Amino acid sequence: MSPLTYTDAVGGALERLRGVGFEHGPRFVNHAPMAAEALAYMGYADDVPRWVDRNLRTHTYHEVPDARWAIDPADPDDWRSALGDFSRVADWTALFERELALTPWPEVLARWWPRLLPGMSGVLTHGVIRTAHAVRAISRAGEENLATAGSWRRASATGPHGTRAIRTASGRATSTRARARAAGTRVREAAAGARVREAAAGTRVREAAGIRVRATASRFRVRPTPTVRPPRSTGWWPSTPVSTPPHPSATPCR
Repeated sequence: MSPLTYTDAVGGALERLRGVGFEHGPRFVNHAPMAAEALAYMGYADDVPRWVDRNLRTHTYHEVPDARWAIDPADPDDWRSALGDFSRVADWTALFERELALTPWPEVLARWWPRLLPGMSGVLTHGVIRTAHAVRAISRAGEENLATAGSWRRASATGPHGTRAIRTASGRATSTRARARAAGTRVREAAAGARVREAAAGTRVREAAGIRVRATASRFRVRPTPTVRPPRSTGWWPSTPVSTPPHPSATPCR
């Protein structure tokens, strides 16, 4: 039996995990798709099927929720109102299924990444982690398809129809990689712009806080008490004579 490729291992795992929900147990996040992709990426593609078997035996996953209301990607008020609402996770899944069916995935990523970036830390960053695994899986699958097309060309692509078909497959893979690179550039620019805006906002907040602190300090500033210096002495003895009263029990001299 020939060893599994990265694409075969990840594709098989995702197909078997398609029917499980987003959580298991007492609201634990489903890490199975991400773990399967990571195993295949690290060179353990042959172990992925056994790992998925064990994961499905030892975890009780929730049911896949049903979509309730369609999200309009062209209406900012509509899709913003669904942000952060876990009860609408199936609505978001349906939205991206429609988006990916109509538009290449790099363009979908470049369009939605800046919109969702402010909530990146939500749910312990699981959203952005899942997206990173998906991007790596699709990119890696495109590279394997390109390599496969190259091997076909070297092995048996001698007829005009075979050559044309392989050139078409290679062109599609190359075009996908080009769109992915362009989308990556736009994503990095959007992330850099967000970081710059965040830093600028932080600077303004710190400056405003400094102004408030200085204003408060000026209102409640305690002025120092002037120092009272003793009279200056011209010698060993003090300048003002010191008289000592007699002790009450002292007997006056006669």
